[in-house]
Amino acid sequence: MALEITKPEQLEKFLTDKPTQWSHLIAARAAIRVLPVALSGLLEEHWLALFRACFISWAVGKFPAQNIASSAAYSAISAARFARAATPSIAGSIALSAARAAALSVAGSVARSAADSAALSAARSTAGPTSWEAISADATGLTGREPPQDFAELALSPLWPGEAPPSIAARWKSWTENEAAYHYAPWINWYQSLLTGNGPSADYFGPDLTLRIAQQPDGWWDRPAEKVNADIAAWLAELSSVNPSQEQSIDRQISALPSPGPGPVKISPDPQGRLHVEAAPSDKPAPGAQTYLNGLREKLGPLLGDMTQKNADPFVTDMLKRLNEALPEAVATVDPFEIDLHRVTVTSIADAYASAGAEAELFPGAVARILDVGRTALRLCQCYPDFRVTENDRQDISPSPNLVPQLQLSADGMVQGLKDADLLAPSAQAAFDETLLGIAQARTPEAKRELLARLLQMLRDAMLALLKVSKPPAQAVVLELRSLTKDMYQGARPKLVKIGSALIVGSALTVAAYVAGPLATLAEKVPQLKEISDVVKSLKDIIDK
Repeated sequence: MALEITKPEQLEKFLTDKPTQWSHLIAARAAIRVLPVALSGLLEEHWLALFRACFISWAVGKFPAQNIASSAAYSAISAARFARAATPSIAGSIALSAARAAALSVAGSVARSAADSAALSAARSTAGPTSWEAISADATGLTGREPPQDFAELALSPLWPGEAPPSIAARWKSWTENEAAYHYAPWINWYQSLLTGNGPSADYFGPDLTLRIAQQPDGWWDRPAEKVNADIAAWLAELSSVNPSQEQSIDRQISALPSPGPGPVKISPDPQGRLHVEAAPSDKPAPGAQTYLNGLREKLGPLLGDMTQKNADPFVTDMLKRLNEALPEAVATVDPFEIDLHRVTVTSIADAYASAGAEAELFPGAVARILDVGRTALRLCQCYPDFRVTENDRQDISPSPNLVPQLQLSADGMVQGLKDADLLAPSAQAAFDETLLGIAQARTPEAKRELLARLLQMLRDAMLALLKVSKPPAQAVVLELRSLTKDMYQGARPKLVKIGSALIVGSALTVAAYVAGPLATLAEKVPQLKEISDVVKSLKDIIDK
């Protein structure tokens, strides 16, 4: 039966006859949940002390049999210092108190009262009732397990019963994007693994390194944060077969990649590393856009009526209907890229009928009217600056006509690789499938070439979104190799670890395993993909070793 704990008195009563370690772990997890709130507004000089307090508390809860009590005691003293540090946020001060209480719970004989204090402080920060729901889930989880598995299993279970509260997620994202937090990559990965992992995937450092860090003397922790974090990064590197020169090479390669610009669709990764397509607001169109939109609608209506009345080719009628359905009432909500996708298909059909001299299969004048609709649709799309930029880019990336069949196979292989790796959310799958369908339905080589260029743009932007959002810590890439490689070659979906807003390591390595081959083939003929292919090849080479 699920327990419901909503206030400290209930938690204290629950813990009265329970092992002390239960209090340790509940206090630690309560504090860790609101760590992003504590970090916000806290002076940079106190960041490491905060991470230490939360980490040591968690480590003691996970490894109750290990002798980490002395470290816990000192981290509690250190936490008391930063709990008094000036912070502009009341919620941040309360969250700091949660971290201090968690450290106290494992440092002495005040475990239960400190656990109550940590839980109450966490609930009072910004998470509110959601914190009590998480604490209730922890209590229920401990009740349903037998020692010693109870501590380890709960320590590696998701921090929140569902998604982290938006206020927590927003503060965490904001802190990880802080330039001063760059050398905190080991701690960012540790915390993010707890947020998104479940079971072994939540244990970023692993048992041995966790104990090594937790048992370091006070003098080691009292050094500048850059030196402490550099030591941890070096210990992590010892677990990887990747040498520093490879790390630096990957860092340089990813840093040199361009940022995604305007494209046929707006592709972005979520915190779990899957790609989504969002509806991007239309940029301000040039004068005359509304005239073209009205004219296009006025031309399509009668044309569709004649197509239906004369029992013309139902496939052509269906394509014209799709174009018509993509037209909104106002230019402010026009999606020029969707309209253009249908325009290319419709125009190719008319060109095919004209070149075959088969207009009679439709009705007299139908081809001219369809082509006129296509021209008007293109003029409408060209009223939007982002479309014009993307159209120029598409011309640059467009392959030679004789290469279209070969490159289409490789592009199809890349899309399938992204699907097999489970990196496409439904919205992204739908966007790729629609473009692939357009290529299949296009009736002329030039239309297929134009839509293949659109697909190449989408694949390029998808890869950039997976590999780079901002400058990534190279160390973060290589540290995941050891734990991810086995999963990838067993066909399992590896854990996805988001490094701040910079790099989704699991996704990047998954891509390297699944799409390196077709991407390399494309890059041989499409120069715009070469830099991306080089990065993926570097990752793939490391995985293969």
